[in-house]
Amino acid sequence: MRARVFRLTAIALLWSCSTSGAAQGLVIHVENVSVRSEQINDPAVVMLRFKFRLRLQNEGTQEVKIGSAPIFVMTIQNRLPDRSWNTLAEQSWYDDASQKYAPCSELNAGQSVGFGDVDTGIALLRKQLNVVGSDPVLRFRLQLRCQQSDGSKVNVGIFVTEPFKASLKP
Repeated sequence: MRARVFRLTAIALLWSCSTSGAAQGLVIHVENVSVRSEQINDPAVVMLRFKFRLRLQNEGTQEVKIGSAPIFVMTIQNRLPDRSWNTLAEQSWYDDASQKYAPCSELNAGQSVGFGDVDTGIALLRKQLNVVGSDPVLRFRLQLRCQQSDGSKVNVGIFVTEPFKASLKP
């Protein structure tokens, strides 16, 4: 079976951090989530198309580099009854040097910004959906990038969103 890589089609905001947004006081909220299933040629697998809006909030005391660029959903996790997290799917993304990166800019302390129409596909086994249920608490792990004024592309980091609810009915 050939692995599929999905790129987000929306423009999104990025920030510069070494490990995660939370390390610099950034909180990422997933809002207005819609999920629909798409047909694929494997009856054991369901492709879920997530569309959502993100809100980036700088709760830190310093400004943070941001910019508009594509966002990649690396992981989707569901919360278990004991409040721990279970990884449902992980994906990889590789830039073949054709990807355009938007310029980095700044988000001041205390500011927030939102953006919408983020769109990504995630493949799950149908048997995973039976265990997760139809209305789980989820979170994403996202990878973000932007381009600095000198033209260099920056991998601004990987971060985990705040938990959110979404209906996963195929």
